[in-house]
Amino acid sequence: MVTLCCVCGRIEQRGEWLDTSDLADNELVSHGYCPDCFNEAIQNIDRYEHASASELYQSDKIFVPLC
Repeated sequence: MVTLCCVCGRIEQRGEWLDTSDLADNELVSHGYCPDCFNEAIQNIDRYEHASASELYQSDKIFVPLC
């Protein structure tokens, strides 16, 4: 079973994150975050937690992709 990043679509195989073109048609898949997308999501959550009410209305500035 491989893990597919729910944001960028890369897959983890043997500890490396690769292009999805390397995914076999019959491969079992689980979803999660690659390290890059996870770090970006955590930064966005942190910005969201510390944002003022007026900043929250500007939705293009804070985005947290969820699986």
